[in-house]
This record gives sequence, C-alpha cells and structure tokens, in this order.
Amino acid sequence: MTWRPVSVALLLLFALSLVSPSRSVAGDEGEQVFLGNCTLCHTAERARAKHLTRGEWQQIINRMIGFGCPISTSRKNQEAVLEYLAKAQGPGATPATRAYVVNEESEDVWVIDVPSRRVLAKVKVGKLPHGIAVSPTGKRSM
Repeated sequence: MTWRPVSVALLLLFALSLVSPSRSVAGDEGEQVFLGNCTLCHTAERARAKHLTRGEWQQIINRMIGFGCPISTSRKNQEAVLEYLAKAQGPGATPATRAYVVNEESEDVWVIDVPSRRVLAKVKVGKLPHGIAVSPTGKRSM
C-alpha cells in the first residue's frame, strides 16, 4: 500500500485549514439554511459575490420564493437566510481575502492573497486536480 496519496491529501487539508477564510459572520444556522436551499439552483459563490442591502436581499428572497424555492415553507428559515446574507454579504461586509486555484499543469493548489494578488502557497495535490470542495460551514476546503 502506498502512503503518498494519503499523505498528500492530509497535507493539503491541513494547509488549507490554516489559511481558509472565516465565514461565520451571522452564525452557522443562517449559513446552513442558505447552503441547503440557495445552492440547489445557484453556486454559493454567486451570492457571495454580491454585497447588497437587507432590503435588496429581501427582494431576491421574495423573487426566489416566487420561482418555487423550498425556503417558502418556513418563515424562520427565510429570516435566517436574510439575516445571514445581510450581515455576511451586506454593503459593509469584508470581501474574501484568499482565493484557492487548482493548477492542473503543476498538479497543485495555489493560495492567493486577493488584495495583493500574491501567491501565498502552492500545495502539491497529485495528478490531475480538477476542483476544490468547500465544507458546508465554509471552514474547510478539500
């Protein structure tokens, strides 16, 4: 049995956990409801790229409910998502400071400081890396 793939995977998870961005601005409940409902049709990054007011997020939630979003069955969940988005993705929210880029040619993942556009780390991951998965809480990448 070869230990190289296992050790590379563990090293990658460890390295990414050290530099992963903090996301729990409005608490895990709102983020979990957001991920469980909104990502059925959209990527989380689509919403996280926007910085809207509470009223603008409410309009979007109302529009998604009109399209049949499952969040329509729970007013509590609607409020949790609105609270999360208003705090985590409001006009004054701090944008992400790290980007993680898969580089297939060099078989590694680059950790990039977004404001300075500097590569902070290159983590070898093995042959043909093709994506990065983020845990539901946003605290781990793999």
